[in-house]
Amino acid sequence: MLAEATKLLGTLGVGVLLAYFGLRLYFRQKEYEIVKQRYLEQSLDIICGELESISSAFNHNWARCLELLKEYRDSPQIFETAKLSRGFLALNGTQFNRAAHHRLQVLTGSQIFWQIYQLALSQHLGLNSVVVNELPHAIKAQIEGNTNATSDQLVDSAMIELKPMPQTSDHFAPLHQAIVQLSRLLECEQLSFDKVASFAKKPAVMQIVKDISEHYASDLRGDAVTPNISSKPQPLRGPD
Repeated sequence: MLAEATKLLGTLGVGVLLAYFGLRLYFRQKEYEIVKQRYLEQSLDIICGELESISSAFNHNWARCLELLKEYRDSPQIFETAKLSRGFLALNGTQFNRAAHHRLQVLTGSQIFWQIYQLALSQHLGLNSVVVNELPHAIKAQIEGNTNATSDQLVDSAMIELKPMPQTSDHFAPLHQAIVQLSRLLECEQLSFDKVASFAKKPAVMQIVKDISEHYASDLRGDAVTPNISSKPQPLRGPD
């Protein structure tokens, strides 16, 4: 009888321990998933998507402006000014998504991505304003006789201004590539919330931060035309 009771208690004990460790494993795995969702899907993926959207919209608008200029050059007398406001895409990404950038800063221990993102957005907004507003306005002004420039002079000047723009846009491709690399590294990790900060200390992550800092060092020094870059995202309320 005693042996049976001991055996029963042993079985129950094993069952309790298995249940305990099973639940512990479940919640730990759940935490890993939440961390990845917060720092991958709600941070890195968002920032990558915005950079792609900004670049894609600008490239489309640049090509559209070039198309209008060529059409105007070939047929200035019959060119319809109504076309000057058609075919352009809105350039989104002006919300900054500070929560996503704050999480990226936590992951990497660096503000460099936030700083370069602001620079990329500012540069693309400036370029986009030229191709969507300034050059079409110049064409309209020439057609309406509000400028002394001939159609050929206007087109030649506009072509010179358009030519270097894609290179300026491509200057920020390494920023996107660096965030993609961080995403791949994070996908391979099993991080709990109390270990998130350790991600920044990984050699591969530190190398990415170093490379991107060196690549954009001249931009941040002001050697290139840069906007007023703040040092960090606006502080957030609540958890990361």
